[in-house]
Amino acid sequence: MQPGPTVTKTVKVKVEPAPTVTVTRTAPTVTVTRTAAAQAAGADSGSADSAGTCSIVSSSGNCYSAGQYCRNSDHGAVTTTAGGSTIKCVYRSNAWRWSYA
Repeated sequence: MQPGPTVTKTVKVKVEPAPTVTVTRTAPTVTVTRTAAAQAAGADSGSADSAGTCSIVSSSGNCYSAGQYCRNSDHGAVTTTAGGSTIKCVYRSNAWRWSYA
């Protein structure tokens, strides 16, 4: 007995590219406000460290307080607390922390 005929079918498949995902990150906005009290106290007119402001904020957008850990990028930096006290990122007791200047 002889085998029957062989049938071959060619199928073309159209492949579409996957969608592109774009992630956009924006940095927090820092607003510097000079109060009349800061001007009367003789605060530097162009300083972002004027009383009542904080020029360096945490990743969540909050002012730092004395005692909190500093980020690596803030080592040696100076800013103010939300209450206007000057703080500096210093290395003390085996850690970088914000400390009153």
